[in-house]
Formats: sequence, structure tokens, C-alpha cells
Amino acid sequence: MLILIYIYIYTNKKTKDIFLRKNVPQNEWDIIVVDMNKHIIFNVEAKFLSTSLTESGLSNDLKKFVGNSDKNYVKKFEKRISIINDNLDDFISFCNVDNSYKIENIMVVSKVIDLNIESPERNFKIIHYAGLQEYLLNTYYKT
Repeated sequence: MLILIYIYIYTNKKTKDIFLRKNVPQNEWDIIVVDMNKHIIFNVEAKFLSTSLTESGLSNDLKKFVGNSDKNYVKKFEKRISIINDNLDDFISFCNVDNSYKIENIMVVSKVIDLNIESPERNFKIIHYAGLQEYLLNTYYKT
């Protein structure tokens, strides 16, 4: 039996690449994966957290997730997701798919943080990079 898998991967795409020249706030999409077989678009944000050698360094890293700054990682990724939702037709067109595709938003982090993968306060999942493959295989690609 021959199974063909069609997956397209786009990396480091800027707003103008996805939404052309429309009046959309400037942003950058780290990874967009389009699985044509499963009808899923993975919108992936990759975050590297520095190696914290001190308590204050660890505190600063965690503030990037739970702090009140508009620059914290959660708020920045939520803004990016809002841009997609507000301009869904353009995003779908960039991915060369139709509206039947589900968009899965995932933030991949380099440091284990004690946050639930899923949360009712977020509209995306947070996964440590070492667990990403297992999560994707168990969630979307069980055989």
C-alpha cells in the first residue's frame, strides 16, 4: 500500500508575505505547517528561553510568560493569532487550502515550564520541544 503524505512547511514568514500589502500589523510567523492529508494548519511559535543560572534570571524568563507586559510571549502570540483570525481568508489563501482546515496554534519552548499544555485562558498550546514529536504523534498521527 502506498500512502502519499503532503505536508508544506513555511518558516520565518513576515506579515507582508502572508497578507500581501494589506494594512495588517507587522509580525513574523516562525513556522507554518500545512498537512494536506489531515486538513490541519499548525501555526507554531518557537521560543528560546535562556539558561537561567540565577533566581533572578529564572524570574525574568518566567515573566516572559506570566508578566503583564505587552511584550510577554503569550500576549505577542495571541496578537498573532488574532491577526490570523481577523484575516482568515488571506491566511487560508497563503496556505493554498480552503476553510475546511483546522488551525492548531502551538508555542514550542526550549525550557520546561510548569504550565498546562492547554488552558482555558489561552487559545494555544505550550509544549516543550522535547515533547513536541510525542504530542503530535499521539494527538494527530496515531496509527
